[in-house]
Amino acid sequence: MTTIATRDGVMAGDSLGTVSDTKVVCSEKLWISKRTGSVLGFSGDAAWLIMFKEWYEVGAKRQKAPDIRVQVEGAIHALELATDGKIWIWDIDFVPMPFQGEFLAVGSGLKYAMGAMTVGASARQAVSAACQLDPGTGLPIRWRKPRTIKG
Repeated sequence: MTTIATRDGVMAGDSLGTVSDTKVVCSEKLWISKRTGSVLGFSGDAAWLIMFKEWYEVGAKRQKAPDIRVQVEGAIHALELATDGKIWIWDIDFVPMPFQGEFLAVGSGLKYAMGAMTVGASARQAVSAACQLDPGTGLPIRWRKPRTIKG
C-alpha cells in the first residue's frame, strides 16, 4: 500500500506503487494544493486519489463529492497538512476530520511510522523505518512542506 507520515510541519511518503502485483515507482502520493497551499498525502486506491485531487482543487464542496465507494477496495486515506500546521484526515467519503496530535501516519506501514515518531523520529525518518519493515512501503522517500498562496 504505502506509508504517509506528518510531523513538525513536514509530510513524508514513500514512492512504492503496484500495478497488477508489479512494483513501480509512484510519484503522485504527495501533492501541494494550488488552491490552498496544503500538502496532501495519499494512501490507497489510485482512482480515488485522482478523483480526490480534482474535487479538492475545484473547491472541495461536500455536495459535489464523487461517490466512488463501490469502485475501490481496501483502506483509503488522505492526510492534509494545512498552512496553519493543522492536520486533517480524509476518508473515502470525502469528509475531513481534524486531528489533534503532534504527528500522524496512514497506510500499510503506519504502525512502524507511528512507533518511530513516538520515540522522536521525524516524518522522513518514520517513513524510512516503514520502508525497512513494511513490504508495502518502498524507497525513495519524498517530503513536502505547505506553501503560502499569494493573492
